[in-house]
Amino acid sequence: DPVAVSNNVTYTITVTNNGPTSPATGVVLTDMLDASATFVSATPSQGAACARAGVTLTCNLGNISTATPATVSVVVKANAAGTINNTATVAGTESDPVAANNSAAQASIIIALPAPAPAPVGGGGGCSIVPDAPFDPALLMLLLLSSIALVRRRQCKYK
Repeated sequence: DPVAVSNNVTYTITVTNNGPTSPATGVVLTDMLDASATFVSATPSQGAACARAGVTLTCNLGNISTATPATVSVVVKANAAGTINNTATVAGTESDPVAANNSAAQASIIIALPAPAPAPVGGGGGCSIVPDAPFDPALLMLLLLSSIALVRRRQCKYK
């Protein structure tokens, strides 16, 4: 955090079975995505592929033992400056004696980057083409002769 507009935000959600039942069976993660972000992907470490319906992402993680947590990596694209919120909740077949730790939320700050400065006319390097500048053929010839003389001097030095 923060993340620039048009970049991806990745949430890694870890689901841990703190017991007393091991394994916890039928574990389902429900993730509420922010409506102002665009869903990109969801990758669970186990179980079936996640399914999305609108802003609700559901991941059937199957059984989770007390020894091995499961993770789900959720990627969204930030579309506008502000804050996007992500809230995940988990439930299983067995009742949980500590239901208060079955959900988590994360707010991500999205910033707008300043627009890039326009490129200078004529291609950069501090030079620019002035469209209405008067053309002086004598000056052009003098510049060309000076350049040729410099090239010849350099060639003579290296002989």
